[in-house]
Formats: sequence, structure tokens, C-alpha cells
Amino acid sequence: MKNFPNISGGMRKLGVAALCAGATLSVIARFEGLSGQALADAVRREYAPREAADGDFNAAEWMSPAELDIRLVPDSWWLDRPTNDLYNIFSGPSEFSLARYDYVPAPLDGVTASGEGWEVGTAFGTNAWQPSYDRRGDLARRMMYMALMYPQQLWCSRATTVFEDGDWPLLSEAGAEAYLVWHRSDPVDRREEAEMALVMESQGNANPFVELPELAEYLWGDRAGMGFVPPETEKNRTVLRGTYSRSADKVIDLYSPHVPEGAVWTLDGCAATGQSIDISNVPAGLHELTFTAGDLRGKLTVNITP
Repeated sequence: MKNFPNISGGMRKLGVAALCAGATLSVIARFEGLSGQALADAVRREYAPREAADGDFNAAEWMSPAELDIRLVPDSWWLDRPTNDLYNIFSGPSEFSLARYDYVPAPLDGVTASGEGWEVGTAFGTNAWQPSYDRRGDLARRMMYMALMYPQQLWCSRATTVFEDGDWPLLSEAGAEAYLVWHRSDPVDRREEAEMALVMESQGNANPFVELPELAEYLWGDRAGMGFVPPETEKNRTVLRGTYSRSADKVIDLYSPHVPEGAVWTLDGCAATGQSIDISNVPAGLHELTFTAGDLRGKLTVNITP
């Protein structure tokens, strides 16, 4: 069980009702159908800090006296550090803050030193560190945020192990793989939501990967390259399957999480219009359903029973 002693004061101040309610439908709708750099650019516009991120905050509300603030992306990684964004602050024991220097936050290949809630070792051939299991998802979502919000044409020092120079794809292949593992294994919890609420009070923006965890999959994960589908829309759709019944099913919903949004569908060579096919117009038997999305093509044999 997780405990959250270092933000209890902040939670009392904000109250449970003030914790993040999630992204609004109007914001999510602006991402629909976007992928890759276009999606990243849209998210950056919507989630940019609304106030100057000057790094000032009330430490009594943020961390316990035994903790110090740690810059996840340290000063040595920037040519010219553009921000004091509070999402770059990660609280940790003072002994650890002094031990980590500018190490890379990443899954360790081996541990050389450790303390309560932290370990130091190597990853990707360089010095690295990792927090306790219950903070790894939090850290990953902040590193994703920093990569998304502050793309750099030239990263310095150890940054290049997890970040990619330029406007896209922002995370290196190794960085994306590492942070997706932590993101998936340690989902958003109340502590992370409460910390985000405190940051929102100071600089006015949420972390998109906390409000919409699915974004990480569309940018770097299993759905990379696919058009973004709002979670609520996806919940109301039925994934394609191999067998349908004319008596029990009304439509074939042309939806699969593995097919990009906006794909062109055909049934037995005839173009399908809209997002579904009326089963009453399809005779019983085997039929070939195909899709085309740019260079991506695929097909599925569906069996329509009486």
C-alpha cells in the first residue's frame, strides 16, 4: 500500500474535490484523428504552462523536511535551460539528491548504491538512477512531459540516452521503451494527481500524461502512428471480430485499435461508407473485409450467420 506523507498538507488545502477531474471533452476532441508530430504539437499547445514557471513553491506542502527537490532534467543537459517548470521537480531524500548528480533516470542494469526509495547504478552504458517501484510511473510521465514540452535541437551530456534532438520523436528509442514500461506498470494514483493539482495552482497546466495516459501509447507505444481516438469514443465502439449474427448483431463496427482512424474499408470489394456496416444488408456466409490506411493494408474474413 502506498502512503503519501509529503503532500498531505497540500491535499488538505485543496480538498478532494479540487483534485484533477481529467481533460475536458472539448480539449480531447482537438486531438481526435491526429498522430505523430501533429498530435505532439497539438498536446503541447493545449497543455503549455499558463503562468510563468519560476520554480517557486511552498516546500512544506510539497515535501517532507528530509526531502530535497531533484531536477529530473538537470541543468547540464540543456544548452540554455529554458524553464523552471515544476513538473521537472521530483522530491527525494537529501542523501539521494547529493548522490545522483546528473544521472539518467532509467531502469538499471545493475545497482551500485541504494537508499530508502532510490537506487543508483548503470543504464544504457552510463550512470543512472531509479526511484522505488511506486514512483516510477510518476517519474516516467514527467520525463515524457519534459520531452514533449521542451524539444531541443541539441541535447547535451547524458540527455541523448533518453531524449532525441529535434521536434520529433522527442524520446529516443531506448527512452521511449524504458518510460513506457514504467508508465504501464505504475498507473496514475492519488498522490500523483494531488501533486499535479499543486503544480496547476502554481503554473496553471496539467500533465497530459496524467490526465490522458493513453497519449503515451499514441505517441511512442503500441498505437504510435494511429490517429488518436478519445477514450470515451473508444469505449462506445465494438472491436472487429470474426463472426456476426444477423439475428443478434445490428452492425459491423469498422473499428480496431490496430487500424488507424480514417482507414478506407471495403466489404467484398465494395467501398463501405461511415464507421459501420448494416448487417441486414449482408447475406449469411463468408465475406472479405479489407482496409487501407496510407501504405498500411490488411484484411479479415468475417462469417455472417443467420
